[in-house]
Parts: sequence; structure tokens; C-alpha cells
Amino acid sequence: MDANNVEALAALGQVTSNEFKYDEAVSLFERAIELNPSFATAHQWYGYPLGSMGNPEAGLASLKTAWQLDPRSRIIGANLALALKDFGRNQEAIDLLQKINSFAPDFADPYEHLMHIAIAMGDCVNAASYGKQLTEMLHKRPDTTKVYQDLCQTADPETRVSAIEIILSWPAPEVPRSRIALHIDPISQDEKKKQHQILL
Repeated sequence: MDANNVEALAALGQVTSNEFKYDEAVSLFERAIELNPSFATAHQWYGYPLGSMGNPEAGLASLKTAWQLDPRSRIIGANLALALKDFGRNQEAIDLLQKINSFAPDFADPYEHLMHIAIAMGDCVNAASYGKQLTEMLHKRPDTTKVYQDLCQTADPETRVSAIEIILSWPAPEVPRSRIALHIDPISQDEKKKQHQILL
């Protein structure tokens, strides 16, 4: 690999980050950013190992830099919004996701994130609305609005998220999911299977 190839350095950093080799990933991203400080993708990916190594504020700052460099990237914007949500900055996340919707109305990720935020805030009406829009966009079950409303009555928000994720797996697993998941899901795979059977 060319040690001065920014794209290659960032891509290798992403691979090593996915392999949980965070120190190596950080070094690769820092080298890529040193060579090209304006390369938004490197800043975006750089945020993940930083957060995983116990510095979530630095990870969020890196995502913000990426968005400032490329404010028309729907992927970077959606990832930043999800990070903001995990910091409890729901209104900032909502504003950003709605901005993305304004210039990328056919992009499904903002609807998923908006739905999760509405669920966490106990906003059943909007959760159902965003869920319905999402299922229609992904050509899935158009009749899941009632299910989303029922899930909003669940006391435990983490259980709601897990159940929502099960529903989003129906019935087309080939549909791409969100690229990142910063929340910690305590629900076991066995429990998810049980929920899946109940919901079916």
C-alpha cells in the first residue's frame, strides 16, 4: 500500500477498526488526516475508534468535523445525528435529520433514527408516523403502524429499540440497515427470537 494514499489509509483504518484494532486504526486515520485534512470520510471513520477507546466526546467532534467538511453527505449527517442522540441531544439530532430529509428525501436512515428518538422520548404518534414512512420506503409491511404504537407502551426503552429492530428485519433482510449502532443493546439473541415469535 502507498503510505501516502489517503483513501487507502482511511479504508485500511476502517477495516482495522472493524477488527477492534483501535490503536492501529487511530494511527491510520491520523496519518490520512495529516495528508489531507479536508478528507471528510477519514474524519467520520476516525470518530468510531476514538469513541470505542473511551473518548466519545472526541469521537463526536470528529463526526462534526466530517459534517462541516461535507454538509451534503447524507451518510455522515445521519451518523452524526445518531451520535447526538446517544449523547441525549435529541433536538439537535432531530433538526439534523430533518435537514437531511430536505435534500435527500429518498434516504431511509433519517426516518429510522427519528423513529428511535420519538420512541425514547415517549412520542408514540411521531414514532408510528416515522415507522410507517420507513416501512413504505423500504417496501416492507405497510401495516406495522399499530405495532409501533403498541411498542411505545413498553416501559423499557431498550426493549422498545430491540423490538423495533426485529420489525425492521421483516421481511427483506437484504435491505441495508444503518451503518452504525452506538447504543448498547442488552437484549440477548434468544430473547430477540422470543420477541420475534410473539410479534409474529
